[in-house]
Amino acid sequence: MANAKCVKCTALFELKYAKTSTALLQCPKCGNKASVKACYDEYERYKKQKENDSIKKRELELKKKEEELKRKEEELKKKEETQKQVAKKVELKKDGTTQIVYKDGIYTGSVIVLNGKRVRQGKGTYKSNDGDTFKGTWENDLLEGECEQLFSDGCYNAGTFKKGKLVSGKTKRKFANGIYVGDIVNGLFDGKGKITLNTNQVYEGEFSKGKRSGEGTCSYPNGEKYKGSWLNDMREGKGTYYYAGGQREEATWHEGRQISNVPTYYYDTNGIIEERYYENGKLIKKKALNKNTARIGQVVVKTKSGLFIGDVRGGKINGVGTYYYENGDIYEGSFRDNIIDGNGVYHFGSGDKKGDRQEGSYVKNVIVGQAFYYYKDGRIESRVYNPQGKLIGKKLLNVNTIEPDQRVVTFSNGDIYVGQVMDGERCGKGTYYFANGERYEGFFRNNNRHGVGTYFYTNGDFERGSFESGKKNGPFIYTFSNGKKENRVYLRDKLTVDSLYDRLKDWAEI
Repeated sequence: MANAKCVKCTALFELKYAKTSTALLQCPKCGNKASVKACYDEYERYKKQKENDSIKKRELELKKKEEELKRKEEELKKKEETQKQVAKKVELKKDGTTQIVYKDGIYTGSVIVLNGKRVRQGKGTYKSNDGDTFKGTWENDLLEGECEQLFSDGCYNAGTFKKGKLVSGKTKRKFANGIYVGDIVNGLFDGKGKITLNTNQVYEGEFSKGKRSGEGTCSYPNGEKYKGSWLNDMREGKGTYYYAGGQREEATWHEGRQISNVPTYYYDTNGIIEERYYENGKLIKKKALNKNTARIGQVVVKTKSGLFIGDVRGGKINGVGTYYYENGDIYEGSFRDNIIDGNGVYHFGSGDKKGDRQEGSYVKNVIVGQAFYYYKDGRIESRVYNPQGKLIGKKLLNVNTIEPDQRVVTFSNGDIYVGQVMDGERCGKGTYYFANGERYEGFFRNNNRHGVGTYFYTNGDFERGSFESGKKNGPFIYTFSNGKKENRVYLRDKLTVDSLYDRLKDWAEI
């Protein structure tokens, strides 16, 4: 069963038809006829419009909140101004403090005489007739330094004051549409805090200069929730949107929308995982990924630290695949029993190394032996790691010459190899040029193609995948010279055509 909508009126209904069905439907409400696909597509547009309307409504609520906050601040300012009042009665207490009775409240604490007037100076507490309490250090009749204001409605300000105003600290403030509890700097929400609206919308996380910025979670009245990065009150960066029905969508956001040309992963409650693409906030393409393949083939595995797409055998990650880490890093290469093991490429996606990559061999998650480090500015560095993964040597290479790390080997049949050599054998990364014009770029072991590599044909086609002992083994993506792509699965150089291949042929990279 799937939801659908009439293309002419507001009628909603459920259908058992496949989305590719050519059947015509007649709306039970208005009688209009339309195809099954059109009804499904109309429902998707309808659902997206509702989501957009909901977002606009929430934005209006936040705008009202800001207006009410300004009003509250004005009221607070007026209250602070009442601190400068003319004393009606002054009395010296037995403990040495002075009590001053004003029209609107009573002050008890230290007092000095300045220009013929009694001024609150030093430690003291002011209690207004309406139940508010201001206590701490005073200077020239105003709160100064570490102080607190406790209001009769349960709200408060606590922290560092300057000339009667809270500069930084903690606050609890009520406004017409809700309440804020958390850090405040220069009168603006800044740091960690929580906003609860009367509509039951709740945001808890980081703020900057009065706006949601940083990591935070926003729960909506309809049961949905977003958890991730924010900037200027909008979703920005990596985050996950949780739907009320249990589905979730992991995406990279910019100004509140999923970024174009960057895949979003949608997880349904029945186990289906979809790769989705958006443009200007609208879903333009989606494709179901196969997560239940038990033999050689591409599967999708979600872990605590990221997302893996690649080979799974015996219930574990084994073979070749790509691992997308939550911090933006990407590893592409060989795995064994759920850990990185074999040749691979590590792309750095965060911090000072963002944009750099490193190619080499791994043993149980640790890079060992010879490796090449490619800086984003074009520099290439040869590195050597000990068996524990510690860097023990490095050398900046001249990309215009063949350095000692590489060898040029010619063969009597006209073939040429340019790449790494160890103990007289092709081992590591290199390029093999065949006399007939074809070439292989990738990893070698014991003189054989072994690991991730790309094979280029003379007609312009090429295919990329995993080689084992010189033979294609596992899933490959074959790209034709016209740009068309096709999934292929090999078993020791033989192209398989079983049901597994049929299940994978729609998986091609985009």
